[in-house]
Amino acid sequence: MSGPPPRRHSSMGALDTREALFEALRPVLSDPTLPKAGVGIDDDCIDLWRSTNGAVEVRCRVELGGEGWGGLSKITGALLGLELCKLKKIQMSNWGRPAPLSQRQVTYAATDAWAGAAAHAELARRRPDLFGRSLEAGGSFFTAERPLEELLARRAQRRVLRDELRELKEREAEAWAEVEEEGDRGPGRIDADLEAEFKEGKARLIAARLELRENSSFRCTPGDFGL
Repeated sequence: MSGPPPRRHSSMGALDTREALFEALRPVLSDPTLPKAGVGIDDDCIDLWRSTNGAVEVRCRVELGGEGWGGLSKITGALLGLELCKLKKIQMSNWGRPAPLSQRQVTYAATDAWAGAAAHAELARRRPDLFGRSLEAGGSFFTAERPLEELLARRAQRRVLRDELRELKEREAEAWAEVEEEGDRGPGRIDADLEAEFKEGKARLIAARLELRENSSFRCTPGDFGL
């Protein structure tokens, strides 16, 4: 006697499950007093916001990365003395496939989630003054958090500036290449006005990109914790 036919996963069923999951998580993700910690947290939350057509707005985002910290593995190493096993092969695997995630993918995602929470807990233990203020409704860190829609627009502007900076550097490299080709026949360096234009242009674009950095409710540096 044969068993029941294998269960098929329709696209509509997967969509219903996805929407139900987001609906269940929405109260947690949108809670402005519950920290959501990670490295590159803003980009992840922007992508989630876009994939749900703006239905899921993650609030109280705590950016663990940034200058001086490195990736999540380095952060957990510095704070907890633990080394994460994060295989590049799993990181670059297909996370958008309709079938269930592999066990390795589930383990990878669970490790990431645990590491972010554990690192945040340790930072809060070391500096409850900083993290306590970050969670006060109306506090300085809370009011500084930008809506994800605004972050998306700022990210697009940063990418435009990045492309402009790359083009400027390419022009500068070409100018210096021409100088090298001329050798002793030329002045030995690019025109002073052109050199100044390159220098000022790069400084302007870099400063503009820094002003448009994604802005979580809280961003910290190793120096804040004596590391």
